[in-house]
This record gives sequence, structure tokens and C-alpha cells, in this order.
Amino acid sequence: MFRPEKILIEKDAAENAQPFLVALPTAAVEYAESARGAGPRTLLLKNLKGAALKPFRTGGSDCAGGVEFAVRHALGCPYDCTYCYLQTYDDTSVPTVFINRKEILEEIDNFIGSHDEPAMLLAGHLSETLPLMAYDNFLAELCGLVRRFPKHALEVRTKGTDVGVYEGIEPAENIIPSWTLSPEAHRKKYERGTPSIEKRLEAMAKLQAGGWSVGVRLDPVVRDDAWEDAYRELIEKIFSVLDAEKIRDIHIGALRYVSELGDIIRARDPESPLALGEQFLSPDGKVKYARPLRIEMYRRLISRINARAKVVVVMEPPEVIEEVFK
Repeated sequence: MFRPEKILIEKDAAENAQPFLVALPTAAVEYAESARGAGPRTLLLKNLKGAALKPFRTGGSDCAGGVEFAVRHALGCPYDCTYCYLQTYDDTSVPTVFINRKEILEEIDNFIGSHDEPAMLLAGHLSETLPLMAYDNFLAELCGLVRRFPKHALEVRTKGTDVGVYEGIEPAENIIPSWTLSPEAHRKKYERGTPSIEKRLEAMAKLQAGGWSVGVRLDPVVRDDAWEDAYRELIEKIFSVLDAEKIRDIHIGALRYVSELGDIIRARDPESPLALGEQFLSPDGKVKYARPLRIEMYRRLISRINARAKVVVVMEPPEVIEEVFK
């Protein structure tokens, strides 16, 4: 659980804040109009204004048609990953939880109950999940809602280890707890404040033991001088700790970023390997490794996985995916 030292509560959200105040009794509490000037280890509680679901395309959905929506339960993250695209969003400097939960759940219920085309709901693409879901029963209610609609699915993606949040939630085929994993050397370099890969794998194995199938997300894959050995070691560690029969799938996606994020990365570290090497602006507006390099990376990772789990290449155009699997 992320344990902030201060909780900022927007005044119009105060009536919904009680579960968080009970869960975080030692945090200082302040009622404010915004998070402006907030220091580190602060959590902002506010009501969501706007839609609870945002169209979001990863290309990783296994729902028919690949219709995907990000769940806006929170915004931002208690971790500090150098490559995180949320750095280019407004209002993400302070982790924020939207606490008008009843309205959010009602909107999601109404949407998926009337949406004919199968949809993948993505929790963890606009914020962290487990560290920010440990204060109330939102995850249990969201899972209970989605379970009622088997043609739709929910992915809960995280780098966290707070799997106690799943206690009392029955595993379901259309609910996918998933973890972003990186080589430990990359985690130490680029994912400040995150749990170790060993701790993440332990959390995943614990859920598997409780009957869950989990998703593995190797995204972003970072290419440096030692990348191949680093990912070989990571992949072997994954299969030595996890039950391959209970791995839903493995998503792989090469590092990519918009130009604004590249500027932020270079400002943090002018020599960062994240913004160096054979990288080019692609037609989708993102800076990526050269296409032949990406295809080579995907093929080598798939070879290492060696058919032990289903592999999905994400955030690539169809022609690249087709060439990868030739």
C-alpha cells in the first residue's frame, strides 16, 4: 500500500473520503481546492468530472474487435519511472484517486451492460492500480460488475505487490491481473521506487496459487548493450517462479514515446540510453527503434519464451506484427 504522509481532499469530495481516512489514520489531512504546491508523498482525493471510461488503444486486447477503454478510477502513480508517458499529462505530479466510486461504477455498469461489442477495460494505463486500490473495496466491486458480463474483460495492470486487495475476490476468466516486468538492472535504473522484480513475481505466484491466471507485460522493452542477456535472464526467472499453465499471455512492446516525453527523459539524464540509439519518428507520431531492430527484438524474445505461453505484440501496426510472426 502507498502510505502518503498527507491527504489533500477537494472540498466537494469530502463526503466520500471516509474509507481513505480510516485506512490512513496517521496521514495529515487538508481540505483544498487543488493539489498545487503539494509536496512528496501526498495523495489527492477528488471526484471524477467527466467520463469514467476513455477510449484507449494498445492492440493487446483479445476481445473480438479489440475495443479497449481505460478505467478512470485514478490518475498518476506513487512510483517514478523515467519512461512513463504520464509525465506528459497534466495533473499527474500527485497521485490522485477519484472517490465518487458509486457514480463511476454505475457509469461502467450502464456502459458495458448496453455495449454490444466485446470490450477490454484497462485499469492501470492512466494510473497505478494496487497501491491506489488498497484503501476501499473499489476493486472488488469493479470485478463483481465485470464478472456479470462474460463477453467483456478487465485487465488490472500494476507494478505493485499489494495482492491482499484481491482477498475475497473469486477468480474469473474475464478478469486478468497483470504485471509489468523488466530486467532488474532496468528496474533499478528506470523505475524508481518500484518493488523488485522478485517481489512482483512472488505476488503473481501468490495469486496463481489462489486460482488466478495472470498476465505478463514486458513493456516497454528497452534495448541497450546488454538487453538480450538481461531479458533472457528475466524470462527464465518468470518461468522458474510462475506456473506457465496459469499465465494468461505475455505482451511485448518496444520502447516508444512522444517527442515531449523524449525531452523530459533527456532533461532528467542527457545520456540516458532511453533516448539514444537508432530511434526514428514513426507514422503514429511516436519515436521508436528502427523497424528492423524492433522486429529482431520481438523475434528473439519470442524465441526465448519458446511457446511456453501465448505472446502478443502490442502497439505495433499490423504489418510489423505480421512480419514478426512470419
